[in-house]
Order: sequence, then structure tokens, then C-alpha cells
Amino acid sequence: MNDNDGVKNENKPEDEVKAVFTDENIDSAVEDSFFDADNKKSGPRNFFSVPASGEDGETEGEPEDPEDESSDFESIMALIKGRTRGKVKPDSKKAGDAGKRLDADDDDDDAGASVRTAGDEDDVNLDEEADGDAGEVYFDEDPEDEKPKNWLSELVHAKKGDRLYVLHEIISYILIFAVAFVAAIFINIYIFRISNVVGRSMNQTFHDGQTVFLSRLPYIFGTPKHGDVVIFDSHGDPRTFAKDWNDALKSNALVKLFQKDKNVNEDDHDFYIKRVIGVAGDAIRIHDNKVWRAKISDLGSEYAQVTALYKEYAEDPSSEGGQKYIELWQAIANLPLDETVWEALDEPYVNPAETPNYTSWEGRCWIVPEKHMFVMGDNRNHSTDGRYFGIRPYSCILGRVLGNY
Repeated sequence: MNDNDGVKNENKPEDEVKAVFTDENIDSAVEDSFFDADNKKSGPRNFFSVPASGEDGETEGEPEDPEDESSDFESIMALIKGRTRGKVKPDSKKAGDAGKRLDADDDDDDAGASVRTAGDEDDVNLDEEADGDAGEVYFDEDPEDEKPKNWLSELVHAKKGDRLYVLHEIISYILIFAVAFVAAIFINIYIFRISNVVGRSMNQTFHDGQTVFLSRLPYIFGTPKHGDVVIFDSHGDPRTFAKDWNDALKSNALVKLFQKDKNVNEDDHDFYIKRVIGVAGDAIRIHDNKVWRAKISDLGSEYAQVTALYKEYAEDPSSEGGQKYIELWQAIANLPLDETVWEALDEPYVNPAETPNYTSWEGRCWIVPEKHMFVMGDNRNHSTDGRYFGIRPYSCILGRVLGNY
């Protein structure tokens, strides 16, 4: 066999195996290396290997059908475009073979090209690409291909220059002001609000026309204590959210600051400002021109149920529970003033300009049931308070007075 008739190896593994072609059969050898129908039928082949030659020096097999040739050419072109424009994932084994044949074609253009083994780096990269999903080519999405948005979406995401940008800004400001307004109302109802003192019932502590700060927050998590100054509904009606909302709208800080007519008669006003003298479970008596206070639980076990009977008395004084409440009430009012049980109140807040005159209230007694309070004004001689309208429930309180200016 001549050196130019085929592949020269001489059984020396260390020598580089080279594909040697004659001038006469180079064209047919290249063609057969790409389009060997027999090898294609037998499965995938190594595109770097040299096609087998017959005894007559001609390559075995016949060229593939022109349609297959065209298909391989299209696969090669797709691979080239994929490498230049994006990541290509071959859609079939044929596309992989086409890529390999393209490399083989590039190698054949070099004189004396060497046969590369399957472990070369380029082959590994091609194999890794072939492991992906078949027939997928990835490119950057064109923003113009996005689906058109509806008007609401355009309004929400409007940017400067868009046709709905002005409307977007107007609605945004409206929402901001609405949220701020609602938040201010809630703050005004539950956390912080201002009110004006009407009348002189709290002299010398607070004066007519003076502005005070109050908050309901202390009574959301607690109950009134002795000595607290509170503002409450003069009718004793429980506060509801609707009432609080209405009062907040017409009695907010701005209205109070610019209110012209502040000299309103206290008796005609919706709210009173008074001091808490008795809380739930207390008994209040006036004797010897003094105010006395005792815990019902300290008076004796026989009087303990009086606070629980008040509800029946309020609903129907003539009922059995109402009659029992009246009996216990009168019994407590007739008890001797044992100073170990009853305490004469020290009241430095009472108006020093006038000594309280309790003559018309001598011997009177008030029982404070659960969730109720007994209040009095600091200017005792000029105050419409618990001595006139009795006890009031905690639920009618607007808030505790924190200070004034």
C-alpha cells in the first residue's frame, strides 16, 4: 500500500495520526466525510475520523440524498447564527452532527490537518451545548413585543410623559390627603385632642375659655383613678364611633383655635370637665361640711352586693333587685362615720377663694357601682356635678385631661 493511498499509521501509537489525501480524490473524500449515507444509518459517528476507504482507494458509500444535504446545511447555518446572535441549543442529533461536521470542514481547510480526539476542548463544549433542551434559541426580549396594558394598569404605572401621568399624580395626592385625614381623626379621637373649658366650675385649676389637652389612651388600657380630671358626655350617654367621628369633625383643633364664642353656659354644653372623686366600689358621703369616702368592701359583707344590684335599680327601681338596692343604699347612708373606715378627703385643689358650702347636701350618700364614677367640680359652690346628676359610666368619658395652655 502506498503512502498516498490511505491513512499511514505503522502501528505506532505515539505518532500523530494524519489524514493524507491525493489530489485526485480529495474532493470525493471531503464530500463523503460529510455525507456518508451508510455511516448515518448506523448511528452517530465521530466527525473527526476519516471515512473508510475501499481496496481501490475509493471511499465507501454514496452521497446522501440532496434533501438531507439541504437539511444539514440549514442546521449548520442555524448553528452559526446561534453562536453569533445568542445561545443555541440543538434541536436534534442531526444539528449536533452538523456542528461537528462544520468543525471538520474548518480543519480540512488547513493543509495536513490532524485528526482530533473526542476529548478536545471544543468537542466538550459542543457536547455540553447539546445536553440542553432541544431546538431552543434564546435572545433578548424586545420591549416593543410586550402586550399593550389596559388603562388601569397604565394609570397605576404612569410615568412622566405618559398620557395618564397628570391623572396619576392627582389621584396620588388625593389618596395621600385622604389617608392623612383619616389618621388625624383617629389620633384626635383616641390619642390626643384639645378642648375649651366652659364655665367656672373648675376654678382655680382651670378657667373659663382655657384650652386643655386630653387623651383617651389612659382609659383604653386602664380605668379612672381618684383625682383624675376628665371630660365626659354631660348626658351620660356611652360614646360610639359615630359620635366620636362627628365630634372630631366639629370640635377639632382648628375649630377650637378659631372659635369666637367660647363663653357658653356649662349647663347647655355637651361636655363637662370634672374631677373624679369616687370610682367603682366606693361610697361617698357628705357630713360636717366635708366629703367622706369608704370602700364598700370595708363596710361589711352584708353590703357587698349593692354594686351588682345597681343595674336592676336603673332599669326598674320598683323591681325586687331595685328595692334591695335602695335598702342597702339607705343602710350605708345611716352608718356611723367610723374614721377607721371612712376617710375625710384632703382636697387642696378646691377653690381657695370660696369655702365649700355643703349644707343642703348634709347626710347624702352615693354608691358607685361597677364601671361607674362620681365626679365633682373644684369650685364646689358653682359646679353642676355628681351631687345633681349622680354617677356616670366610664363609657361616657372622652378622655383624661393631660394639661393646659
